[in-house]
Amino acid sequence: MKYVNFPTYKAYDRRGKRVYDLFYCTHEPIGLDRMKQAMWKVAPSGDFRFQDRFAHQQVIFGDTIDTGPLQRELLQFFAGRSVTIQEVTDHVIVATPFASNHVKTQTLAIMQRNGLIASPNQRKANTFPSGTIITFPLQP
Repeated sequence: MKYVNFPTYKAYDRRGKRVYDLFYCTHEPIGLDRMKQAMWKVAPSGDFRFQDRFAHQQVIFGDTIDTGPLQRELLQFFAGRSVTIQEVTDHVIVATPFASNHVKTQTLAIMQRNGLIASPNQRKANTFPSGTIITFPLQP
């Protein structure tokens, strides 16, 4: 699957001053994912804010990651569908500020424990190996 992605990440310092913009253009999501993982890894020491298309939901870089906005995005985007773990991961990489390492334990496992998703072919709860199907409920 090929993507063209032009995300722009605006970084602000502690006083709210914009210090730089970072953008990435690619046809392959792996580079985008690696860039996001690096940003999430180093940003806690810089205390940067992350703003993108989640306009009213700032994602704050820090020691703990609030995946609430990602959970809501997945519930809305995949509502009423059963999809593979790879489809979910691909969507997270190309359409959200989150990276692939935020998907399984920090997002889907929490959603499953809270009864928000199901998995008909899962052998062990809260684990999502390749080929796992995830069912998202219809949104009211």
